[in-house]
Amino acid sequence: MSTAAYPGHVPSYRSPSGYAPRGHRPGLVTAIGVTSIIVASLGLIAGVVGGLWTMMMYRSAQMVATASSGANARSNASSSALVLPTPDELDADAEAKRAVRATRRAGLLDLLDGIRPLSPAVRAQADGLLARHAERVVPRSLLTRPEVSTADLRNAIAAMGSLPPVQAGDSEGSFVQFKETGRLELYASRAVFKPADGSGTLRSAGPATAAEEDAAIAALTVEPGPLPAAETPDQASPQPPSPPVGGGFGGGRQVFPSGLNGKEVQSVTQKAQAATGGKLNTAQLAAVTYALQNQSPPLVKSQMTYSPIRMATVQPDGQALVLFSDGMLLLDSAGTVVQQSTNNLQEVTIDPIGLTLMIGEAVAAALMAAFLMASGILLLRNSPRAHHFHWVYAVLKLPLAVIGSVAFAWVMQDVISGVNRMSTGNTADRMTTIAVWMAVAGVLYPIALMIALATPTVRDYFAAERSGATI
Repeated sequence: MSTAAYPGHVPSYRSPSGYAPRGHRPGLVTAIGVTSIIVASLGLIAGVVGGLWTMMMYRSAQMVATASSGANARSNASSSALVLPTPDELDADAEAKRAVRATRRAGLLDLLDGIRPLSPAVRAQADGLLARHAERVVPRSLLTRPEVSTADLRNAIAAMGSLPPVQAGDSEGSFVQFKETGRLELYASRAVFKPADGSGTLRSAGPATAAEEDAAIAALTVEPGPLPAAETPDQASPQPPSPPVGGGFGGGRQVFPSGLNGKEVQSVTQKAQAATGGKLNTAQLAAVTYALQNQSPPLVKSQMTYSPIRMATVQPDGQALVLFSDGMLLLDSAGTVVQQSTNNLQEVTIDPIGLTLMIGEAVAAALMAAFLMASGILLLRNSPRAHHFHWVYAVLKLPLAVIGSVAFAWVMQDVISGVNRMSTGNTADRMTTIAVWMAVAGVLYPIALMIALATPTVRDYFAAERSGATI
């Protein structure tokens, strides 16, 4: 009897390393992997959009800072603008006294030039008037300070603006309305000061002579003595009343909080009415007048009153829209302000710390989205490391989402604060709500992921995977 040859041992082949048999992976694990890839894709898109938006905000902040520094190039540092001499300076010779006063006048004019630029000719006339009458022109609150900052000077000024030529050969002039002392009018050929107390008008043309300045110094005091301390509001002597702010055009030189005088307000209102073809009703005209008088920053700057209206129209329902050179006004038929804004970008300032946080969060969010996508792909390939990677993502994403929302709220609060100074209404609450919802959306998936990763099904699956081959 013959027997068949034994075929020998047939080798067995292992499945590819790290891949589970078909049907072994639970549906929850698959859902985590697919959801992670989808969320990561959305996160990458959101990160790119958020990064572009943040860079736009950064560029806007740079533009505003440039505009502000251009207008206030010399006004960042304090200036030793004290005009009254100290006791030691009173003991000095006449030439030294004049030199000290000249230096301090220059400091004060630097600050003034930073707030509103002065031409060299106008500045020279201002210096001449101050050399003769500084102690009557400059508010006492500034005279008695060892140093004067831009903020101090701004607080002492009620309004500034341009003046039309009033004499043959005049160019446009400038005025400064001090709260305490009166109105300073400056032209290239002369300077005029009109005291608020109604005393005689002071006039000056050209630089002061040494004799004139020596007389001004001698009039301050006969014997050296300590300077009077700056008065507190409770101790301050009564000051002349400020110019009225109310309606009416009486005395066209009356200066309103917007910086316009009565004649300028009247002229702009008439031009707005003409632009609509005479369709503004009495209530709307009154609202336009009030806004031109009291809006600060102004709808029309003083130097733009020659061409203040870009567009004006009245709709069939009675609503009136007026676009001014520096802002806009939307009124209903009853003259109620529906919307009002100005174009003063310097009112919007963004804190650099908040902006830096936003930029950093946008970059980190994009990196985290890429990390999550890689983790999701590894999970669908049954890699045991995907379990650990998802935990890392969830733990890091939670604080990152909160930081991003705080940074967004911080930056938007700065933006909205500036916008509210330029317009009516308040959208800060809306921005806060958006920031809260952003935080909720940002932490929603990490929290859900933590819950899913902690379930027995997912834990047991990855425990089994770790006990086998891995990639």
